[in-house]
Amino acid sequence: DRLTVASRFLERRFGGVLIPHVRDTESWRPGVGDAARARSRLDVEGRRVVMFLGTPRDHKGIDDLALAIRDLKRPDLVFAVIGCAPESRTGRRLASLGSGVRLVGPVPFYEIPDFLAAADCVAVPQRLTSDTVGQVPAKLFDAMALGCPIVSTRVSMIPEILDGCGVLVDPGRPEELAHAIAFLLEHPEEAAALAQKARTRCVERYSYRSARAALFPLLESVLRGEPA
Repeated sequence: DRLTVASRFLERRFGGVLIPHVRDTESWRPGVGDAARARSRLDVEGRRVVMFLGTPRDHKGIDDLALAIRDLKRPDLVFAVIGCAPESRTGRRLASLGSGVRLVGPVPFYEIPDFLAAADCVAVPQRLTSDTVGQVPAKLFDAMALGCPIVSTRVSMIPEILDGCGVLVDPGRPEELAHAIAFLLEHPEEAAALAQKARTRCVERYSYRSARAALFPLLESVLRGEPA
């Protein structure tokens, strides 16, 4: 009786009501993750952490991120990939970058706040492909809800979502990605300000409360038998 869509691409193609991914921002908030526990597990004492969270598939830009990390040539930097089995083909390829790589296989959802709390920068480097043009990466909202500094790419709805609260680069450009990561690491005050803005934006637009505001009236109109 009604149609909802999860991205602007789908909205333009099919119409309906846009209800993007959301997070429980009351439970997922800055401070709930145990950063010390995650940093101990990753063995990153005294080092900076750039984190990729999720299954590292090609369209998610994992190879672009790996090139960016390599080009930064920073001995104080750790590249943590959470959701990549070390024994997998991708895991073995990433491990070849050197001792600054940390690979952790898939983790339970409740452990994600710990890992994100340990990150100095969260990277969501989507490529522009047929897989991503209509997709919105859910892990973006994990990082926003927990108030993490974020670098991502101008793909799909990401520029709209991160408008003014993250660093955006063109997709498929490792050199831009490296520059953006370096900026966040070298300017902690600016990074913290962007992280706070991301948290605020997530509460306002990508929270359970914001989803209810769009979804509940839609359901109520269906129950009343109103025409679409």
